[in-house]
Amino acid sequence: MCGSYSTNLGDLASEVLLAIFKYLYKSDLLNLRLTCWRFNSIINLYWDKLLFQRRESFHVTNQRSEDIRNRSEKILHAFDKHRISINWKNGAYEENNYFLFKKYISCLYLEKDLLWLGRGCDIKAYERQGCNIDFHRPRHKLNGFKPSHICKFVINNDHILTGNEHDIRLYSIENEKYIFDMNLHDLDISSVDMKSELIAVGSRNNIVYLYRNNYKSNPIFCCKEVLDDRIWSVALNSTKLAVGTAANDSLTSIVVFDVNTHTSILKLDTGQYGAGILNLKWDTPQLFWSGGYDSFLRRWDLRVGQFVQSFEDPFLSVVYSFDCDFDNTCITGCESNGRAVLWDTRKNKYIQMYYLKSCHRSSSPIYSLAFDPKHLFAVTELHMNILDFSVLQGISQDYSDIFNFRIVI
Repeated sequence: MCGSYSTNLGDLASEVLLAIFKYLYKSDLLNLRLTCWRFNSIINLYWDKLLFQRRESFHVTNQRSEDIRNRSEKILHAFDKHRISINWKNGAYEENNYFLFKKYISCLYLEKDLLWLGRGCDIKAYERQGCNIDFHRPRHKLNGFKPSHICKFVINNDHILTGNEHDIRLYSIENEKYIFDMNLHDLDISSVDMKSELIAVGSRNNIVYLYRNNYKSNPIFCCKEVLDDRIWSVALNSTKLAVGTAANDSLTSIVVFDVNTHTSILKLDTGQYGAGILNLKWDTPQLFWSGGYDSFLRRWDLRVGQFVQSFEDPFLSVVYSFDCDFDNTCITGCESNGRAVLWDTRKNKYIQMYYLKSCHRSSSPIYSLAFDPKHLFAVTELHMNILDFSVLQGISQDYSDIFNFRIVI
């Protein structure tokens, strides 16, 4: 007769325990940590594996992509990821506002230790200090641009490409000098982009230029394309150029070019006139995001030749700006009331809305925004706004169910 055999859960191998733990809810794991030292150490060590590799990974704080890690002040511990993600979802944050004195359409770019802000005649880089910025002591300053309400710029490979009225310039951050300053007298520049050795320039007079950059002197001209509408945005990846138009004279709102053959390979539209594309951002070599006048944030797939996801602004506002973490989170900046909207790309409904305090009395679009796991940076006509979601006891401003209330008469 075989003797009875029993074993304790704590005697199982760590691999077996992990296989069991991955089926538990987060609340169960938190309680299980309190039972014994071994369970506590295993769960702490493999928290990311137990939770963050599941399909229900958190909003904003995943830090999976290289791009989001490069603009994060630090890599968060798993428990901080969980806590801060809940703050994003519940609208719990503290906000700092900085008055910028004069109305401009601004552009910003976020790095791990710097916040770049282009407005008016200047582009400046300020050191990040949590949710504080010292605007009196910029680390870098580029000036001398022609007076204009918009100065587009992009940063790539430690270089800054700027577009301002009729001029494009390339500036070396390391050497602190301009590599070239080129006048394109036939263009009224609206957008620029740079990827590796490629430069794209879009204009309000329907022309897009493509150049090859050698980082030593003036770029080499590649091709010129004339479209049916004025151009609002351009975005490059390693092999393709996406161009967003005003879509006034044609239904085509996006044209995709092959940068090697210099030919148009795809024309995309949303089915309505005036659905201009203000911003474009590549997600993968075959997928990209767009936002603009039709109130939608859309994800387009070149393999099927149409958009495969669309997220409509809750108030049908123009999507002036957006940013994404190349995982499952997007944030849009809207036309009025300084409103930003958090989206989970796995769901159809928005997760949360954030109203900037600086726009409570005077409405303004969010012209540019960027985020990392802890902060949202958003610039309006007169203010730089920084929302800090890493707070331990932030006041919740929850607008997630604003459309679920019923008025009973």
